[in-house]
Amino acid sequence: MKNISKYVDKFMRSDLPEALLLIAVFALGIFVVLASGGCTRQTWNRNFGGKMRIDLPPGQELMEATWKEDSLFYLTRPMASNYVPVTKTFAESSPYGLLESTVEFVERR
Repeated sequence: MKNISKYVDKFMRSDLPEALLLIAVFALGIFVVLASGGCTRQTWNRNFGGKMRIDLPPGQELMEATWKEDSLFYLTRPMASNYVPVTKTFAESSPYGLLESTVEFVERR
């Protein structure tokens, strides 16, 4: 048992644990950059959840919204003269309540 503890003590006193920690942190950083670097706001919101706000062009009313893979498509039409602009929410409901996406569409005159 003394022989093993001697090697463990020698290992812990060396710079190897610091080097391994530094390599692990660096690898994690590279992974995070690569994983999120190619994500657009829509892709991030769709895959990882979160909230997103879309300000519709003035005078446009939201009719429908849907996801096609990572792209968000929404249908608008010109507002009727007596239409009152509102904010509409497009929300995802996942089975476990994790990574849910919400998109708010803001209409304006």
